[in-house]
Amino acid sequence: MTKTFFMFISLALTEYLPASDETATGSSSMTALEHAHLVRIDTGDVQLATRYYPGNGIPVVFVHGSFDDHTAWREVLFHLSEKVPNPLILFDRRGHSASTDTAGQGRISEDVADVAALIGHFTDQRLGGRAHIIGHSYGASIATALAQTHPELVESLILYEPPLFGLLTDVDQARQIQVQMKQKMQLAARLLSDGMIEQGTVLFLEQVAFGPGSWKRFNKQTQSTMLANADTWLDQSKDPERLDVGVEHLQAFPRPVSLLGGTESLPAFQLTNARFKNIVTNAQVLTISGAGHGGISTHPAQTARAITQQLSSWSKGVDPRSEHPQPGR
Repeated sequence: MTKTFFMFISLALTEYLPASDETATGSSSMTALEHAHLVRIDTGDVQLATRYYPGNGIPVVFVHGSFDDHTAWREVLFHLSEKVPNPLILFDRRGHSASTDTAGQGRISEDVADVAALIGHFTDQRLGGRAHIIGHSYGASIATALAQTHPELVESLILYEPPLFGLLTDVDQARQIQVQMKQKMQLAARLLSDGMIEQGTVLFLEQVAFGPGSWKRFNKQTQSTMLANADTWLDQSKDPERLDVGVEHLQAFPRPVSLLGGTESLPAFQLTNARFKNIVTNAQVLTISGAGHGGISTHPAQTARAITQQLSSWSKGVDPRSEHPQPGR
């Protein structure tokens, strides 16, 4: 099995200033969406802060990345809400923002169990008890692991640039990028361990995730959210289970798998998506023009369009690979 090195990408994107003014087009939906109150769902050992938007059909569960919370999906949801009739479920992962946590070392298997618990809580067994899972960055890594351990719960997977940098081992250039990313992540972890919360977070954002100057493109509220969730990311970076999730199992996965990525994402993410596709040959790849790793915030309309195309095709029993969608245009 190919082992993956999860980089626990920091993704507090709620108020990331967009590269385009797409986000404004979704603002009219804000009032209706905010009527779904944030409530805590007890999963047994933690309580997950969750928003549930009622609908018809198989639910769609959104899994955010690290340093972040469910609001990272807000702008995408504005665009989806008028086109996707399914129930929509957003939540703060354990240890993030309004969700609780447990003591001791956290593990990716716990995040997977949390998603499985939410699916069990909200799904209708008459519809198969499954959900569409959409993950961004480390949330996409969690979704990948869910499909490995609980394939019976997953109706489909849509993965936006999972940081599975452990896949970058076959080509010298890719291996060099993998080593560089790992070193930068280790430096960020050391800074956080030494109590330098802001320095560690900024280093990660600007050298691993989004590039130089990205920290200043977040407003003060979002910066505060990222800093408040930094300890959870630090804990994740020590998780021994993070190496135990491969992607080969998805080659035999009986339901649809899609990869999303941006044309402006850092090379590590683009190479990882390409390697993923080489292994999981049945995966559909959709590229969002002009977007980077933070495309769910900077290009929410295009991201939502790609998601809608996939969900719509699957609900009609059509293989989206035959339609060659181009969400970035």
